[in-house]
Amino acid sequence: MRPVSKVELVLTTDAAGAGTVTSTTPWSGYVVEVRMNNAGTALSSGTADWTLTRVRDGGTILSLANTAAPFQVFPARRLTNEAGGTTAYATGVGPVVQAGVPVDDYVQLTVAQATVSASGTVYVHVDGSAKG
Repeated sequence: MRPVSKVELVLTTDAAGAGTVTSTTPWSGYVVEVRMNNAGTALSSGTADWTLTRVRDGGTILSLANTAAPFQVFPARRLTNEAGGTTAYATGVGPVVQAGVPVDDYVQLTVAQATVSASGTVYVHVDGSAKG
């Protein structure tokens, strides 16, 4: 069983309310939770657009539009076959999903339309290994 790591990504916005932060080390595992607590309202007093991606391939881990702090999201991906069709359905509720989105890369968080010249911390939980 792998440990779940909690990583803090401290994001600072510019005069346009945009900002980017990249992890200081590569992460390996599954991103299972992305959270900004009440203190994050200094960074997003209104709504903002948040995107968490893998650096090397640009794959999207999480994309949130018009979202204000506090928020807590549990990214998951649908299980599909090689042709792109879903492989299994839960009884009456739709496709079965895998907990977390795979990552084996540096991770980058971007925000747009946030509070101007502010900073805040987004917490990312990774089932596997991750540091800053």
